[in-house]
Formats: sequence, structure tokens, C-alpha cells
Amino acid sequence: MKHWSEFLPTRTHATKRLGKMANALTFEVQSKELELQNAKANLERFELQICNKIAGNYQSEHEYENAILTAKDKANDWNNEPIESHKPTHKNKK
Repeated sequence: MKHWSEFLPTRTHATKRLGKMANALTFEVQSKELELQNAKANLERFELQICNKIAGNYQSEHEYENAILTAKDKANDWNNEPIESHKPTHKNKK
């Protein structure tokens, strides 16, 4: 892989050095993007497994979808609050 700066007609030593660093960073970004895609695919697969496991707990599709949306909203609220405000759940009480 080459960075576009390697194709400039006139390059200085500094430009070559910066181009090498940019090339390394470009490779790192592409690597991280691939890792992120894989992580998202794994998350989607696990969430589908969760949905399949809990589907039998609900009488109707509406009830099932509502439970998932409610749980997602609660998780979003929890994850966006300051940690100090988190109250322990009944499982975490000592």
C-alpha cells in the first residue's frame, strides 16, 4: 500500500518521512475499520441469539417488540448517565 504523497513529482526528505507515517496510519485505520465491522457483525449475531431465546417469553409479537424497545431505552439511559448515579440492581446488592 502506498500513500498518495509517494506519487508527488517533487518530494523532500520531510515529505517522504511524513508520507511513511501517513502510510502506517492509513494501514492502521483500515485494520481498525475491519475490526469494527467484525465486532458489529458479532454483536448483531449475539443480539439475534438473545432475541431468539426470549421470544418464547411473550404472548404476542407486539409485546415482544415492546419489551425489546423498552430494554434498549433503559440501557441507553443507563449508559449515558454519570456512573455515580447508578444504583445497584437487586443482584448486585450485598
